[in-house]
Amino acid sequence: MDPLVSQTLQRGVVRTAPVSARPPSPPYIHIPTPLAHGNDNGNGNGNSNGTTTSPLLITPLCDDPGTTIARGLTPTDVRYITGGHAQYAHSAALSHNWVYEDRRKAQRVLDFLYLGPMAAVRDREWLLNEGITMLLVARDGSMVQAGVLLVPRAAKELGIETRYVDVGSRHDLVGMMDNAVGLINAHMLSFDATQVVEQQLEHSLKAEIGHSTLRRGKVLVFDETGNERSAALVAAYLMAMYGRSMVEAVQFVSTQRFCTNFDEETKYRLQTYGDLLQAKRMTAMARSQDASAKLVKRRIDDTMDEDDNMENTADSFDMARYEDRAPFVPFMEGDMDMGSSYE
Repeated sequence: MDPLVSQTLQRGVVRTAPVSARPPSPPYIHIPTPLAHGNDNGNGNGNSNGTTTSPLLITPLCDDPGTTIARGLTPTDVRYITGGHAQYAHSAALSHNWVYEDRRKAQRVLDFLYLGPMAAVRDREWLLNEGITMLLVARDGSMVQAGVLLVPRAAKELGIETRYVDVGSRHDLVGMMDNAVGLINAHMLSFDATQVVEQQLEHSLKAEIGHSTLRRGKVLVFDETGNERSAALVAAYLMAMYGRSMVEAVQFVSTQRFCTNFDEETKYRLQTYGDLLQAKRMTAMARSQDASAKLVKRRIDDTMDEDDNMENTADSFDMARYEDRAPFVPFMEGDMDMGSSYE
C-alpha cells in the first residue's frame, strides 16, 4: 500500500471513505446489454427456453441537413449508401446462438457493412457468397513501418478493392474515424455509379437504369482479431451516418459481434468523435439557415431592376409606387441660409 495512504490518522479522526493516492481517472462508461424477456408470440426469435431479446433499431439520417451538408453528400447519396431503410440487431449471445468459434468469422453489422478478423478474409468461399466488394483494413501503425499489407491471397485473386486506415495508437482513432467513414461512403457510391455506366453501355447510352436493380457494394472492416480497432471504426460509422450516440453504437456493434472489446479509452475516443459530429452538424445547419435567409431577404432597391413584364404576376411588387417619385437625397452641398430654416 502507498505510504501516503497508510499514514496513521490523528487521535479522534475517522476516515469516512476509501483513500487512494493514484491520479484521478474518468468515470466508467456503462454499456447496457439488451434485455431478455419471455417469448410468447411465437415469432421465432426465441430460444429453447422461451426467451427472446428486443431488437435494436437504427435509421439512417437521409433527410438530416446537418449530416448531408457536413459530409458533402445529398439526401439521395445517403439513401444509395444506406439503402434508406432501418437496420436491426438481435443479440446472438442472449438467444444462445453465439458460439465461441464465431469469433473467427465475420458478422454482418449492417446489410452492407461487415466486421470480422483476418481469418475471415482468407475464406474465399465466404467472400464470394457474401459478395464482399471492398476490404477496409484497420491496420496497426507499427505494421506500416514494417510494410505489412494484411491482404490475403484470396482477396487478391478475387480482385476485391482494399483500403487501409492506419491507427498508430488510441490517440489516432478520432482522426481516423472520419477517414474510414469517407472511404466506405466513397466505395458505395462509386460501386453504384460503375454499374450504372456498365449497364447503360450494355443496353444503350440512353437507357435509364433503376438503382433498385443494381447490386449494392458490401464492405468488410477487419483487423487481426476483429474486436478492437475495426470495431471502433464500425461504431463510428453508425454514429456518423445513423446519428447514434456512443453508447447506442457500441451496443449495436456488440450485439451483432458479441466478442468485440471496447475498452474505456476506446469508448472515450468514440465519445469525443460524437461531440465533433454534433458540432459539425450544428455548424452545417447554421450555415444552411444563413444561406436561406440571404436568399429570402431582399431590399426594396433590388425590386427597381425587376422586369416590367413581371407586374402581372401575383407575387410581384407594384411598380407604380416608384413612378413619378423624385429621388431623395439626405444631404446636399452648397451655400444655404441656415437661419432661414428656423423662421
